[in-house]
Amino acid sequence: MDANCDALDGMTVKKVKSETFTQFTVKGSLIKGVVYQEWANIWAIEKDRLFDTDFEVYGEKAQNPNDAEVDIYVAFKE
Repeated sequence: MDANCDALDGMTVKKVKSETFTQFTVKGSLIKGVVYQEWANIWAIEKDRLFDTDFEVYGEKAQNPNDAEVDIYVAFKE
């Protein structure tokens, strides 16, 4: 583990490639599939993706599943 990165008990820290990511922020109900719907929009973008390291961040704003905010990071080719 990187000495500059702390993880909560039971969590694992993973390093990802240093890429230029495009951030998509979605807000709404996790129960109604707001993240799934945004991924459908991302897949429809006509831009070449790298398909190596995309990820979602469920932080403090995602704690209420009925009114959540989730960040999705997607790596595209330059």
